Amino acid sequence: PAGTFDKWSGENGPPILCDALSPLRDYTCPNRILRFENLLRDDGFRALAQPDAIIQLGPLPTSKTLRAWLEELEVPRAVIEPRDRKVDPLQSPSSSFEVDYPSLSSLDLPPCDSGWTSLWMEAESQVDSKLDDFFERENGWFEGKIAHLLSLHLPAGSQLQVANSMPIRDVEWFWKGSDHGRSLFGNRGVNGIDGTLGTAVGLAHDSSKPTFLLTGELAFLHDSNALLVAPKLHGSL
Repeated sequence: PAGTFDKWSGENGPPILCDALSPLRDYTCPNRILRFENLLRDDGFRALAQPDAIIQLGPLPTSKTLRAWLEELEVPRAVIEPRDRKVDPLQSPSSSFEVDYPSLSSLDLPPCDSGWTSLWMEAESQVDSKLDDFFERENGWFEGKIAHLLSLHLPAGSQLQVANSMPIRDVEWFWKGSDHGRSLFGNRGVNGIDGTLGTAVGLAHDSSKPTFLLTGELAFLHDSNALLVAPKLHGSL
């Protein structure tokens, strides 16, 4: 739950780098970082932004830039995964712990240097402003703009199923953070393309929440047999 990290928010909390499906993307959290893909491509920023330790919650984001940076760092890394499975694909040293995420709300982290946290937050704000300016000027259509527009206009409390390949990356790169409490879902793993439409139908069934699907044509066609259960759907998709 997003509220687990309330104690970690603020100028003395750590920067929290959010996966494309993280609930913090749509929850009030001043030190969340959504633009890490852009920031970590800058050598100067990478040099200044090095942490003393890393806490990894669950599987890593799809970003190769982030993964490469983590492998370069020679700092302690704790991997938290409540389901007793290996989720650390990196070659750098780490320690794994089987801990439920809600119990982390009682964890007292040592305060971070406020200047270091501000470095991340100010850089995040600058990239966000540049993206806002770009999308305001951009009159044409491309896939990333759709993800950005969805972040601006989907109703509060709604659900969005995101297909693999480019849709999930478009959300990771272009989704604008908010506090609207929307939930993002996706199927991860080697066969993440399987069940995209079926998962969206399942989310919508017997749900009072408006439900949406962001997908490319291949992921949609690959699971088009899920349309066979559409007559039994009690909900909105």
